[in-house]
Amino acid sequence: MLPLGVNTSENGSNMISIDKLENIPDSMSIFLSDKQLGVYHNLKEGEYSFLCQAGVHLARFEIVFCNADTLSIDTAEIEYDIIDILYDRDNKNITILNPQNLSLEGCEVITILGQRVLESNDLTIVNEAKLDVKYLSTGTYVVKVKTDKEHISKKVIVN
Repeated sequence: MLPLGVNTSENGSNMISIDKLENIPDSMSIFLSDKQLGVYHNLKEGEYSFLCQAGVHLARFEIVFCNADTLSIDTAEIEYDIIDILYDRDNKNITILNPQNLSLEGCEVITILGQRVLESNDLTIVNEAKLDVKYLSTGTYVVKVKTDKEHISKKVIVN
């Protein structure tokens, strides 16, 4: 993301376009983000026209190299009480609460750096599952649980 300032001397219609590109691969998309309107425009496909008042506009535009849709995450409407994941400090384990007794197909514990430190595929249908994490260092982990209906991820702090 690169901030883009615009200075215009007259009210009305303005345009932003790419005049020339050097050392940019053809496959790289270049988008203009109009933060005021919430619009992403592919500048490689053509110019972007907009209306604004005369003056300096430093916070309205950004050049980005991927579309907002690329960064978005599709979220399914889920019941947030389907699965709960907790760290039990006294017993040094991660507890997965499954009040609806869904079929748990597996779970994994991942460091914040993306390293898998624990994987379990033998949870089946249980109301409560416990993962022994006595050997884990203090830190933040992501616990991913896969059920027959959903994939649920939750951040857990082990201390």
